[in-house]
Amino acid sequence: MHETEFLDLNRSDIIFPHILSSLSVEDWFNLRCVSREFYNLIHEFLSCNRRIDLSKTRKYSENVFKILTNGCRTLRYLDISGSKIATDQLIRNLVKSNPNLSYINLSNCHHLTSGILQTITIRNRRLERLILQDCHWVTRESMDYHAYHQGLGGTNEIKSPLVELILTGCWELTDDILEKLVLNFPKLKVLRVGKIYSLTDKTAVAISECLRNIEVLDLSGCWRITDSGLQLISEYCPKIRQLYVDECRGITEKSLKRFRDRKVKIDRALDEATLKLERMRLGFKHDLPAI
Repeated sequence: MHETEFLDLNRSDIIFPHILSSLSVEDWFNLRCVSREFYNLIHEFLSCNRRIDLSKTRKYSENVFKILTNGCRTLRYLDISGSKIATDQLIRNLVKSNPNLSYINLSNCHHLTSGILQTITIRNRRLERLILQDCHWVTRESMDYHAYHQGLGGTNEIKSPLVELILTGCWELTDDILEKLVLNFPKLKVLRVGKIYSLTDKTAVAISECLRNIEVLDLSGCWRITDSGLQLISEYCPKIRQLYVDECRGITEKSLKRFRDRKVKIDRALDEATLKLERMRLGFKHDLPAI
């Protein structure tokens, strides 16, 4: 009786989706070295691979990246956060070749420029998650361009399915740009704009008016946003389940109370002393005789 060997298994139904896709990048390169047959197997797998995650592979060369991506046309998921070798030219070729990417994470890729966003805007019309944490090269113009061409106001027949946008630490962005983004991407469920220090209650108002399905909101470090803006969000965004307001000195228990009553997860512990003082102050006002 003939014993079935590994390479005899069906590639598209078994080896690729259930075995190779579960291995690490290091494993793929080790297998390439086993034999000519395994070299060809990995080459074929990479050409139809749908997911590349290099976020935990800190040390890799440009040549390694090219081996992983050259000839690939079916990527859906790309995470190169923290990459030391990513440049516009290198990533642009990959983005152009894979128009069906739904997840892109370029966080902490400090050698990129805002030009790469233009390519993403034009080529990747099915983006569901765009992660740009601490990408200080993100400019107002690049996000304005993205909002116009992929958002509701654009001429593209396929409206953006974007549900997650992370812009934490993108310092150059302003209220005006955030207003355009939330207006053009009303399907957003996750929005992180922490450490954009210029944001004010104008952004909070825009979120309350446009993002009725928002579930995760990160405003941490946005010290110009106050209780007034957050109260509008609490009133008009009932689906929020996670709220981040650390280092937001303009936000107090006055506006957080409604979120706590709804069991929303908040990154700030309940300040009992401040809450008691606020209640005493309100009670004192209530007891004052009318003049």
